[in-house]
Amino acid sequence: MNPLSAVLQSHFAVSDEHLERASTYISRYGGRLERVLINLGVLSTDQLPEIYSRWLALPLLKEVPQDIQLPEQVRALQLDLAQCFEHNWVPFAGAEASEDTPLLFAVSDPLNPFMNDYLQFKRANFTVQIAADDQLDALKMRLDIARKKFDDALDGDVETDKLLELAAEAPTVNLVNNLIYRAIKQRSSDMHIETDAGRGRVRYRIDGVLHDADTIPRALVMPAVTRLKILSSMDIAERRRPQDGKIAMTVGGESIDIRVSVLPRNEG
Repeated sequence: MNPLSAVLQSHFAVSDEHLERASTYISRYGGRLERVLINLGVLSTDQLPEIYSRWLALPLLKEVPQDIQLPEQVRALQLDLAQCFEHNWVPFAGAEASEDTPLLFAVSDPLNPFMNDYLQFKRANFTVQIAADDQLDALKMRLDIARKKFDDALDGDVETDKLLELAAEAPTVNLVNNLIYRAIKQRSSDMHIETDAGRGRVRYRIDGVLHDADTIPRALVMPAVTRLKILSSMDIAERRRPQDGKIAMTVGGESIDIRVSVLPRNEG
């Protein structure tokens, strides 16, 4: 008997008959034992946190801390918070956390293959605590406020001189040129660069419809916007008011006039 089956029989009143039915289903259609038993009505989703805790010897999140913050490692590793939230892996830290503390996640499913592969790719040192859905929702709400403060601090840390330097570097120049070139080649009427949950989202309007075109790391969003401001003769230090400008450039031997607008948003 595998460890999960033993836990289910010892603590959750799952019988041999239940396990046999689930095994037959899995052999035909695939799936994970605990999820199949939920589909069969033997277990409920409310039992999953305790099941994972007993099976994998992982701690349960006892209560949602009142004073939490976004861990520094999120910034250092450039984690995609939207993906983390989507998979119910919520990073959080208490006031006592430091850069040397392993990145802590509250999770609904510690075996989530996407998140485990993603964090391994990022070479993240992390630990998890099992949380119920309502705890995860509460964490997300509180972190939305912390994330806004985090993003404001991130933007504010970059001084104007540093932005000028970054805007002139080859990665930024090549990125902006490439985005404009692709927009023109696809005969788009507009290009939107927006911050979205810790990353940059690029969209092109083609035949009146906005299409997702690309994503760029958050570290390059402000340099790219600054370069567009410079090219269109805007004030790069002004971030709270809308600005308008224009760029005259040559692309593929053709003269192009581009109208540029910068609008402040809640996300930056």
